[in-house]
Amino acid sequence: MAAKINYGAKEILNIKFSPKEKGYDPLEVDQIFDNIISDYETLTSELKEAAIINDKQKETIDELKEELDKVNLELASLKKQFASLKKKSSINDDNYKLVTKVAAYERVLHRKGIDLKKALSDPDNC
Repeated sequence: MAAKINYGAKEILNIKFSPKEKGYDPLEVDQIFDNIISDYETLTSELKEAAIINDKQKETIDELKEELDKVNLELASLKKQFASLKKKSSINDDNYKLVTKVAAYERVLHRKGIDLKKALSDPDNC
């Protein structure tokens, strides 16, 4: 819930004070209000920019969550396939450990943004 603002920049600019015999210098008061208005406009602009950035970051987070869900589903599927292959074939423990290491290296390369297909087809230019 947004806080209620009593005075906007235009309202501050249009404030009129009743004249008093021993009052303040109107020019000095105007200068101070001009500075307050300028600060107010700057803060309002920065708040709008921050809201735009926040919205973009929320969109990015949502996209990354969707991508993570897809990767987790694919990982679960691959784990099932791998477990099934291990049971059906004559994979010994040494081969299993090697395949596990290769899978770990592939994950690291994926996190670093290296395209595995490109790396395998042209290792010197990936």
